[in-house]
Amino acid sequence: MSGSDIDTKTTKAEATKSSTLTRKQKRWRKRLPWSDTVTEAFPTYAEVMDRAVRTAQHRYSKFGWWHMAWFRIGGILEIVLSVSFPFVYTALRSADGGWQDTVITGISVAIAVVGGIRGFYGWNENWHLYKTQELALTGIIQRWELELMALAAQPKENVSKTHKATKHALEQVAIALEHEQDAFFGSVRLPDELIQRNGSPRAGVPSSPQE
Repeated sequence: MSGSDIDTKTTKAEATKSSTLTRKQKRWRKRLPWSDTVTEAFPTYAEVMDRAVRTAQHRYSKFGWWHMAWFRIGGILEIVLSVSFPFVYTALRSADGGWQDTVITGISVAIAVVGGIRGFYGWNENWHLYKTQELALTGIIQRWELELMALAAQPKENVSKTHKATKHALEQVAIALEHEQDAFFGSVRLPDELIQRNGSPRAGVPSSPQE
């Protein structure tokens, strides 16, 4: 095999690898919730921000939809059973046989079970929580995107301002995630020293007095 053939194969392999990386980058950029301008100008900060919000956004979108669906299904079942109960009771009261009481009791139990399950799982509250968190993350991302787009439009790159804007956005994301944690585990509180270390004391948790 001549040297020119080896060089040709090497060049083709490098071109294929470059093309593959380009396709991966395109797929990655396509799913990012901000413009390509930010990703192209600040790829490192875009990757950091993506890691910070990707899992949370997916969780809020997925579980928010499911809690909404179960809340509506449970609500419809409870309404239908409750409204139809008087009519069923009236229709079965004059019927012969001993199965009428079983049907009426079954409907009553079904109404109680549906209402109890809705209250136990808190579909309405969780739906509201997930949608609120999703909107909060969207607002944080949009403000961060606008700040970085303004920095990208400047003739000279300002790493300090970019780092500061991204750091502030990540702190806001952490606060939003803490709010979600408090909603589920409201009675759980972190020690004061950990709260001070994080630099974002949560509502309802008093800071330790300074001497």
